[in-house]
Amino acid sequence: MGSRLTVARREIRGLRAEKTILLAIGIQLFIAAFSSFLVVGLVSMYDPAALDGAEVEVAGAGDAVADLERAAADTAGASVTPYESP
Repeated sequence: MGSRLTVARREIRGLRAEKTILLAIGIQLFIAAFSSFLVVGLVSMYDPAALDGAEVEVAGAGDAVADLERAAADTAGASVTPYESP
């Protein structure tokens, strides 16, 4: 077990010396942090009630306009404008 620990320590020291690997890990952490920030922003835009006073207008045409209007009536800040043709 002692020889395995010695080899593991030597490998970790070698990884610390590699600046490329550290840079790659840093870039991945930055991307992960930015993507979580982006997801929070998109989720708040998906649910109009999460943003105080935000309005979402949807244009509807075809057979599903009544369904869209019912869904908009259940959601605060959403409205549907019906059109005769696409």
